[in-house]
Amino acid sequence: NASIILGKTYTLDKNNTIVVFTTKNKNLNEKYIEELFLKSEQDESFLDECARKNTNKFLNRLEKTKIEMSIKRIEVEVDNNQSDIYTVVRIHAPDKLGLLYDITKVFKDLEIFIGSIIIDTKGEVAVDTFYVLSSGFKKIYDSKFIDLLKARLYEILS
Repeated sequence: NASIILGKTYTLDKNNTIVVFTTKNKNLNEKYIEELFLKSEQDESFLDECARKNTNKFLNRLEKTKIEMSIKRIEVEVDNNQSDIYTVVRIHAPDKLGLLYDITKVFKDLEIFIGSIIIDTKGEVAVDTFYVLSSGFKKIYDSKFIDLLKARLYEILS
């Protein structure tokens, strides 16, 4: 079983993106990964079952305690100072199956272009950073739009 603990995306152009994932299981081979994807497409409950079986399997006691203390924290930060090109959206939330999908769906619905993603999952806590642009490929400065984005993200994170 594999659990994504780190991921990065590099958007090359409108139609091409490179995605690199780091997983907890080093013994995976391409055939096994392909089988997992096919099985998850055929049976939606398959991924939920895998997630339940492996929760906290790789954490020691101290890590678990730290995570339990911070897991309830949900935070969405939108920052235009961190990057010259992108608006940076940092999300700190309890990890759950489908979290990345839910977040990226909010961006899609609001016509926000994702230039790059850094995924950092520690046990049950996700700290994901998105480098995004408006539909006009510019940084997002409109405070009302930022409030809408944050509201939508908090809605799916809660």
